[in-house]
Amino acid sequence: MKETGYTRVDNKIFDAQPFLSPVAFSVLMRMVRMIDGYGNDEKSLSNTFLQSNCNMSKNTVSKAVKELVEFGFLNQNAQQRKTAIYTLNYENIAAFNAEKHGQNLASQNLASQNMTIRFPKYDPVVSQNLGSNKEKKEKPLKKNIEKSKPKKAAPKSYSPEKPESVSDQIWNDLLILRKDKKTSNTKTAWTTIFNALEKAQQATGHTLDQIIAFWISKDWKGFNADWYLNAQPKPQQTNYQGDNNGNHQSANSQPKSKAEQYRDMLNQQYAERYGQPQPTERTVN
Repeated sequence: MKETGYTRVDNKIFDAQPFLSPVAFSVLMRMVRMIDGYGNDEKSLSNTFLQSNCNMSKNTVSKAVKELVEFGFLNQNAQQRKTAIYTLNYENIAAFNAEKHGQNLASQNLASQNMTIRFPKYDPVVSQNLGSNKEKKEKPLKKNIEKSKPKKAAPKSYSPEKPESVSDQIWNDLLILRKDKKTSNTKTAWTTIFNALEKAQQATGHTLDQIIAFWISKDWKGFNADWYLNAQPKPQQTNYQGDNNGNHQSANSQPKSKAEQYRDMLNQQYAERYGQPQPTERTVN
């Protein structure tokens, strides 16, 4: 007993050991210790307490308690939101007969290899996770290797260098326009743009500020030198020929063909619809 430092155990409990699973017998001995060992008729024991003192998981403890209740050695008074109260069924323990119980099992065809079917499965020591409903599972090695691999760095956005002849305000406005239009921001795209700007500058003699400002005012998504050149006013070269009546008629003035008139109409419709001249060559956005 508690005062003498030991607990007396009925031999019938040891006689029943061959008919109980190891985890059920371990829990039964803990019940004897906590009830008889402290001179109690009943004991309130939590599942967490049994997990810790029996070195079992929550599910294993629950299965062991259920087996002992069905075997008739343990009574469980489960209470909602309260700790369960346990008592030992001394009448069944005292009346237990190992030989008779073994004969009953044999008659039920449970004495041979089928004997293990009635025992609840219990968790091996390596899989126990005390105080938790979830068992810890080792993560696959493949996933761990994949996580350890360094991620590929995202490609950096290209930042073009501002030409010296372009003002800061014009340059910033151009970058804002291209960002709003969600255009390509690669080195190849900007190289094509600078080539087109140089072509327009050489053809007109305008400054880059003038050309880019015109580009921004037109709200073009990209830039094409031909767009800019076609948008410039063309000088009128008129060759006058006099007659006796004083009428003047341009020598170069000739009526346009139907094909030219149709092409001009298509170009005008395109400009009205898209807000920019129809491209005559490949344009990089």
